[in-house]
Amino acid sequence: MAEQQSQAEEGAGELDTPPSPEAMIEEKRRADELLERRLSRLEEAAGLSKLA
Repeated sequence: MAEQQSQAEEGAGELDTPPSPEAMIEEKRRADELLERRLSRLEEAAGLSKLA
């Protein structure tokens, strides 16, 4: 969660100018990685609940 907050703070100063395509790609890559981690945790939790 602290990671999300720091990203939000970093993005706050960038509202004046549109981000470069490279910055947008990097932001999307980070968001994709975060979603992958969340998905794997959900899948793990679902698998564990089936075993219990």
